[in-house]
Amino acid sequence: MACAGTLEKRKQRPVRFTYPDDTVIEFRLVDEVAHDEGEWEHGRYHTLIQLLQRVDDGEQWIRFTYYRQPPGKSAWKFAGQTSLATASANWKALFRLAMDKDWFRALLAPPEGVKG
Repeated sequence: MACAGTLEKRKQRPVRFTYPDDTVIEFRLVDEVAHDEGEWEHGRYHTLIQLLQRVDDGEQWIRFTYYRQPPGKSAWKFAGQTSLATASANWKALFRLAMDKDWFRALLAPPEGVKG
């Protein structure tokens, strides 16, 4: 992903969540998948799903987030300050509920003409 350097380089930087009461939780980036959404009216977007690990207790979290490159600019900006991030167990519960919905299951089906 060109928007913020290589994954290995980003893994070296801490991920910090700062809450309104100034509580800070620090994570390390373990892994991620990224999708280049291409050009949109308000710039170029990279959407990501990241596996994070809390530094204090080792709990794994998953974050859905994105970077944005404004039109005419070369620099990418982290744009997911209010991204959805929670413990892996919560995602598991949410996805189990979502699997009861046809529209969600359809997202996971292979594209037409692709075996999988």
